[in-house]
Amino acid sequence: MNNALCGGGDPNQGVTGTSMLVTSDQVKAIVLMGDPRHTPGMSFNVGTATAPGFDPRPSGFVCAVADKIQLYCDAPDPYCSNGNNARIDQSYGQVYGQQALDFVNSKLA
Repeated sequence: MNNALCGGGDPNQGVTGTSMLVTSDQVKAIVLMGDPRHTPGMSFNVGTATAPGFDPRPSGFVCAVADKIQLYCDAPDPYCSNGNNARIDQSYGQVYGQQALDFVNSKLA
């Protein structure tokens, strides 16, 4: 989903590409939880993670639709960060669900 929104493909796998949805005004808000493309320093990051996921974006990457995204990732998550508690990846809806809903509603207002 991250690639479809931000483009860039997956240079770690030798795949490049552009966003399929970047020009779509029909997409108002995007919520990503536990995304392995999590890259520290991105403007849309939410949570406690400061380490990258197992497939982060290259340094200096810019997502054209960053203002529409919230990416939730906490440090113990082994998929979007370098943690060792896979249960964290299953808890984002409970932990951040209301915050994500508030974000979506703010984009629809």
